[in-house]
Amino acid sequence: MKTMSKVAIALVGAAGLALAAESAQAQLVLNGAGSSAGRLFAGTSPASICAATPTPLLFVSSEGTPNRYEWQCTVNGVANSRIRYSATASADGYLFQPNGAVGTAVYLNVATCPAGTPVTILGKTVNRSVCPAATPTQSLPVHWGASDVQASSIHQSAFGTTLNPPASGHLTTTPTVIVPFSIVVGGNVRNGSGTNLTSLSENEIRQILAGNVLNWADLGYSVSAGSGAIVTCQRTVGSGTLATLDETLMRTKFWSGGINGTASATNIANASSSNVVTCINTNQNSIGYVDSDSVNATNFPNGAYQVAIGGQPVNAGALGTGVARLTALRCGRYPYWADWNVITRTAGVEVAPVNAVSGTNAAITALQTAMLNNNPLPDFWLSENDTFVFKNDDRGPHNWFTPSNNGANIAAVCQ
Repeated sequence: MKTMSKVAIALVGAAGLALAAESAQAQLVLNGAGSSAGRLFAGTSPASICAATPTPLLFVSSEGTPNRYEWQCTVNGVANSRIRYSATASADGYLFQPNGAVGTAVYLNVATCPAGTPVTILGKTVNRSVCPAATPTQSLPVHWGASDVQASSIHQSAFGTTLNPPASGHLTTTPTVIVPFSIVVGGNVRNGSGTNLTSLSENEIRQILAGNVLNWADLGYSVSAGSGAIVTCQRTVGSGTLATLDETLMRTKFWSGGINGTASATNIANASSSNVVTCINTNQNSIGYVDSDSVNATNFPNGAYQVAIGGQPVNAGALGTGVARLTALRCGRYPYWADWNVITRTAGVEVAPVNAVSGTNAAITALQTAMLNNNPLPDFWLSENDTFVFKNDDRGPHNWFTPSNNGANIAAVCQ
């Protein structure tokens, strides 16, 4: 079982005062930030470490898949503790924990959010409140980060911006779960026979997203309405979804004119996964890429749908069947995935520059242990113990575990 190193909390300015006020009430405060693809996983996992009584409170922002979360519950015997997550981009999981200094992120200020309604998360009753879009926010210190990729994989140039790999020598990056991504096309996109596309080859995806193919007709496909011009809903630099695409599908030097060239009406830059969802909904002849758990009817009411890559689906079958939906991913046949990582300060959070309250390190360790052992997205994401393949680098190559992993025989499942 993988273990987690300790994480840091930084206290400066107004953010420091806010945390000091919380600490005075003997609260534990665990503020996470980074990967937008991981927003639902990171935002729901705290259910595992919140005590069942008193009933935990969960506040979320108003997006279809929320970007911000705040838990109020008892953690490790400490009442009224806080666990927060702010989804921005994977690079921020590193950048918001600078060496020897404090990083901050934007979180909900839940004082005006409505009362919650009971839901069940990871077998636990939780009062969940959806905060309206106009809910105030606050800037607070970041104590732990999350990223879809290792720091060395964040080296892209896009839309006139270049981001060098973030500094990570003072941080520990721990693979925690496997995040699969989906290629999604707008609701108007059809194959040559007028029905939905079922699959795109890796080469077709590369040609489209690199800007070498500009019209669906050039590949023998069509649209049910409007122009056949392809709108590409792309991510900006710092995105782990983009970095994973670059590492696993696009191949080094394949991109022309920087990763995604320049912004235009048919090549749209998106800062977060939620923005990609909006882009695909707005442009029904489009293509984009997003975490697979975001592909649902709530997020895509206009009929957008995911396609297989080279005939291999990211998930298949009915909801509720868990790893049975994820065979192509589990067996290394589906290419577009990475390890989702929890990023912590190697020195821990109870020393400078953080000086967090006693018990914070243990609470963050407990949170990651819960993430390793309790996957809240079993129909979409894959626990590390349920996969037959692993890779030391985000781009691969894949390596195989021993013939039997977690009680399942590789040959029986994958051949």
